[in-house]
Amino acid sequence: MFIPNQYENVTKSTIVLGADILKALKLRQYNVDDLFLELKRKKTININQLMNSITFLWLIEAVDYDNFTLSLKK
Repeated sequence: MFIPNQYENVTKSTIVLGADILKALKLRQYNVDDLFLELKRKKTININQLMNSITFLWLIEAVDYDNFTLSLKK
């Protein structure tokens, strides 16, 4: 769910994780596995949360995905 309720940890929501992904992609392109490891060092996330956020960012055309590599949309 994109709108967090009062019982949900906001730092693990799809939109906040999407902002962290965009912040990381501003620095360089990432392989999906490398991005997961990079974000996992900073936050306690699982692969499903990452994939949901990547899918959301791809649907709103914020990121490009090609050959397992994520980059910001130009």
